[in-house]
Amino acid sequence: MPPAIKVVWGAKSNLFCGWLEVCGETIDLPPLPFAVFALHAIACKYQGELPEGAALKLQELPDELWDTLGDKMQRSRFSKASDFKTATSDVREALRKKVGPVARHFVIEPVGKKSQGQKRSLALQIRPEQIQLIGLSDWWRLLHQAIC
Repeated sequence: MPPAIKVVWGAKSNLFCGWLEVCGETIDLPPLPFAVFALHAIACKYQGELPEGAALKLQELPDELWDTLGDKMQRSRFSKASDFKTATSDVREALRKKVGPVARHFVIEPVGKKSQGQKRSLALQIRPEQIQLIGLSDWWRLLHQAIC
């Protein structure tokens, strides 16, 4: 059975930030990679309550959501579309450096068939019960409002 992952939003050194915990390792992430992974983890965890299940098209989420998340992270606005692919790669690399081959269990991959001129939705490819969300109830509410 693949390991569990904790997706944590909390205070470190008087600043709010996000990190992952896997196999006893803490993986600190920059703001956008954390936001991207956290949103996918939330969608995976609560896929039964979302119209598209765990699948997200981050570039189609409203600017207001990204602005609110940026404010929560005490950062300026995220530069959305161009940075999503890089953010996903950054998460994959950070996981790989800390937990090696175990990282393969926590990939965000395209789902569904590709249509010409359309970007596919992405989803975190793990079972919801493997995810523990800590300090992210506001994020779930924001994502739910943005999608539903």
